[in-house]
Amino acid sequence: MSHDDRVANGLLLLEALAAAPGMRVPRDRAQALLGCSDAELESYAALLSTLADREGGGRAIVTVDDREVALQGDAAALRPVRLDLGESLALAHVLGALSIDPAVAARVAEALLHRDRTGDDAAFEPLIATTTSYGACYQVLSEAIEDGARCRITYRAHDEAAPAPRLVDPYRIAATPEAAYLIAWNVEKDAERRYRLDRIERVELTDDSVVPHAWRAASPATSLGAQGTLATVAYTAASAAQLTWAGIAGARPAPDDPETTLVDVYVGSERWLFDEVLASAGAVRITAPADMVRRFVSYAKGLRA
Repeated sequence: MSHDDRVANGLLLLEALAAAPGMRVPRDRAQALLGCSDAELESYAALLSTLADREGGGRAIVTVDDREVALQGDAAALRPVRLDLGESLALAHVLGALSIDPAVAARVAEALLHRDRTGDDAAFEPLIATTTSYGACYQVLSEAIEDGARCRITYRAHDEAAPAPRLVDPYRIAATPEAAYLIAWNVEKDAERRYRLDRIERVELTDDSVVPHAWRAASPATSLGAQGTLATVAYTAASAAQLTWAGIAGARPAPDDPETTLVDVYVGSERWLFDEVLASAGAVRITAPADMVRRFVSYAKGLRA
């Protein structure tokens, strides 16, 4: 294993420990996360134990025993920070003004804004940076998942004017390029649901533990297909490839206009779709079902009132 791989796995372990209750992770879970052997796990712990904050004096002390991996000492001073894309761009720019080894600066910049270099138009694939919002409750939700604690979340769906409480058994957190979601069991509806983290305003841990559920952990597209409403929108052929909506079920050329693409999409919120269509400034039109088209027209007129 290369030094870069060891560092990457060490940082992944540090992030898991910093997010865990009491900064402790069961040994078998840590090894499953990293896909490593006993010797490799101990080497990551040793690597992390060399970290120190020169200004504040904080040190990361990582211990490994037969049962768990623990982060001790002044570890909070070294808690990993999740940067958004703008912050990473700024930091990458500042690297050029620092008096550090050019090779080190280049490696840090690569980690902040990694490019998949397959051509002149190589796309960004941020590693540390991400535009995905994890909201303000990521930490407490991670702890609830780790502890198996039932939660009461205050959540505002896209088509709700105000947040409302949901009693849930949290299962795991899943991220897409567009958003991060809590996969949880809605206790009152007795069904699996996905909640966008940036729409969760508050989390309260209850005294109850989660109970076993038949988890599907379906993707956003599968969930929308099972629960959402199927709509058809018309899009210019040149722009259809830009659609990244999770609920897209298929696309086909319009029979009467080869320059237009018809896209079938499952939506969980009509208001979300209406806002997306309005934001497209005419590039997207809802064509079916007819009653949804009528509701969209009424919605748009209502915004002008």
